[in-house]
Order: sequence, then structure tokens, then C-alpha cells
Amino acid sequence: NDCSELRNCVEHIESIDWNDIPRFAQLNVVASMQPAHLPLDANEQKISLYDTLRAYTWGGAYSCHREHEVGTLEPGKLADIIVLDRNLFTVDVEDIPDTKVLLTMVDGGVAYQNS
Repeated sequence: NDCSELRNCVEHIESIDWNDIPRFAQLNVVASMQPAHLPLDANEQKISLYDTLRAYTWGGAYSCHREHEVGTLEPGKLADIIVLDRNLFTVDVEDIPDTKVLLTMVDGGVAYQNS
């Protein structure tokens, strides 16, 4: 196995010194943090909704070398998607936790449908 292809991952890295970020990049290390562990009053640590969704989709695929199979919706990739009852980009951020999943598809087939 070629070590240059490895993506080492540091799990649960809820706090990191800003000076370590370039070092992680140089070492090809993925910093995996769990948002549920982040204090809600840490407003200086917020990222955009787009970046959040990208981290959960493409970021997860990238961390396990599957970004060419999953993580984005495009021809040739596995279609694992959910359909929500609202557009997360147009509702108030306070309403996002009330979002309901209407449909879940895994490998292009319906796995869950809210009736």
C-alpha cells in the first residue's frame, strides 16, 4: 500500500489550534469532528450551511477514499439521497431542526418513504 495515498483521520477533534490546520493539510490528515460536541454558543466557530452539508456528504466520502463513488449527485455515482419537506437554504436556521425526511434512497432504490 502506497503511504502517499493514505488519509489518516483524527476523530473527535472538536478543538484545534489554528496553526495546526496547515500541518494537517501537509500531512494529508482529515480532521473529523462531531458537531454535537461543539458548544452552541461558539458563534466564532460557525461554518455556512453549504460547508456543513458538503462536510457531511463529500467530506465523509473523501475521508474514506470514496469521493469518486459517493458524496455528490452526478452521473456514474451511487444515488444515496434524501428528500426533505423544506429547502434548508431558504428557511430560517432556527427552523432547520423541525425538518422532516420525506424519502430516502440508497443505491437508487427507495429505502424509506414518509406516508
